Amino acid sequence: MARFTFRARDEHGRLVRGQLDAATEGDALHALRARGVYPLALHRRIRPAWPAIELDRRLCTRDLAVFVRQFGTAVRAGLPVLTALRLLQTHPGRTRTAARLAGRVADRVESGESLARSFGPELARLPQTFLPFIAAGEAAGALDDVLIRLADFYEGQDAFQSRLRSALAYPAVVLTLSTAVVLFLLMTVVPSFQSLYSAFHAPLPALTRTMLATGIYLQRRWWVVLLALATLGLLAVTLLRTPRVRRALEPVRRRLPVFGQLEFAGGLARFCRTLATLLRAGVPILEALDVSQAMLPFASSRRHVAQAIVAVRQGGRLSAALADAGADFPPLMVAMVSVGEESGQVDEMLERSAAFFERDVEATTARLTALVEPVLVVVLGAVVATIIGSVLVPMYSVFQYVQ
Repeated sequence: MARFTFRARDEHGRLVRGQLDAATEGDALHALRARGVYPLALHRRIRPAWPAIELDRRLCTRDLAVFVRQFGTAVRAGLPVLTALRLLQTHPGRTRTAARLAGRVADRVESGESLARSFGPELARLPQTFLPFIAAGEAAGALDDVLIRLADFYEGQDAFQSRLRSALAYPAVVLTLSTAVVLFLLMTVVPSFQSLYSAFHAPLPALTRTMLATGIYLQRRWWVVLLALATLGLLAVTLLRTPRVRRALEPVRRRLPVFGQLEFAGGLARFCRTLATLLRAGVPILEALDVSQAMLPFASSRRHVAQAIVAVRQGGRLSAALADAGADFPPLMVAMVSVGEESGQVDEMLERSAAFFERDVEATTARLTALVEPVLVVVLGAVVATIIGSVLVPMYSVFQYVQ
């Protein structure tokens, strides 16, 4: 298949520009005439010898929520899908990444593809939950309702993440300032005592000699330390993103005090919220489970969901399959899913479970923040006192040595 750019006029005489994919120029002309437009110019695009570098980044949750909200509002207002996408492409309030995304999808829709298939090549910039919503809404003929519901879902996720970031912002600032103060003392204050002690040739405690040597080294070779820290940080991030390393560290992550519970409850909240929203949008339960299991942070939980998919496919109940998972799914959540199955309101019960887990995460984060703040202050005070004491206390010994 080759890509052609064209300039044409529609049946009302309006100028139309765009792109389409076709095997030959003749096929491209036939496709244009089938659309009811009269081509004025048709050019085959020459692909570069080297693949182009894609500079578009992944859409963050907030930008994605705004994009979906505007798309859904335009479709609900009665605009055709292609017109709505072109509007999003040129809307001055959108990010460049979202505008380019809308343009590429609009080109595929204009070439005759369905909306779900048009979004398919963009999954690297979109979450896994996006495409099942679009496919369900398009199949049911309720695209506007599904898009509005999807926007609510992403806005809720963004609000939850914002609350967590706000709760952790103060400890992060205190830790950063503490590190800056310690480095300032080591690089500027401590080395200034070196000449004083050297002039008297007085014996110094081991801690003082260590502080002086560290301060002088940081003052002269600060770039070596910075490069080493950056290398170690990059290596750590790379390793932690490797699936094999994450699986190996999973038992440790689950047993971490407080942080393990935060990761576990946060994953369950995302799983329940995603599954509930997919079911409410009309996505089949097997597909919804398959998409939602990616929200769980631990491989064992995802394996149990995969087993639940098999059980449900064979006619079993979801609550029974989740109950067999043991500690991966709390009894309260399993009981609420069971009640939902009895009443035909599984999505509602999953929404309540998600709200419960989100409140648990927020409460745990608040307690952690309240505990970390005084601990950081005490640790900073102890470190500063140690640094200052290590260089000031020996002065009394120096004075006695001189006398």
